[in-house]
Amino acid sequence: MSQAYEKLLAEWAKKWKEENLSKEVRKLISQADFDLWHGPVKDGAYGDPAEGDEEWFSYPGFTKACEAIAVALQQLPSDLYLDTDSGETSEKEPEPERCETCKGEGSVAVDRTEEWDEHTGKCQDCNGRGSFDPAGEWWHAERREIRTAIVGKELSEYVR
Repeated sequence: MSQAYEKLLAEWAKKWKEENLSKEVRKLISQADFDLWHGPVKDGAYGDPAEGDEEWFSYPGFTKACEAIAVALQQLPSDLYLDTDSGETSEKEPEPERCETCKGEGSVAVDRTEEWDEHTGKCQDCNGRGSFDPAGEWWHAERREIRTAIVGKELSEYVR
């Protein structure tokens, strides 16, 4: 994957989290990630970060945190299209650009002959397609990749 794609996806994910996830859910993501990497939290073990720390009082445990995060991510788009040239993002696949030479038909009128009043041939500009690929360097991110950008690679395995 391109670094520009990864950077653009990370920027989109950061903005999406701020606009669509509550402060509590963002906190749960951070706590569940910590719990995943550093072992059980709120179990009373020596060195437990929750001991005496008010930030952890509301932590429901890893399983319940993952369930709450999954519910909050239900509104996450299934597909995301990112243009690394312009920085544009869209939840809809970019539309091809219509060929103006053939007006999107793929064929154009050619010389008249005695046998034909008007003869058509393949448009040379678009090679008979009637359109061109969308401008820019578009990348497609599926829901799995989007979820990973939001919660991180390891935690995304538990948040479905």
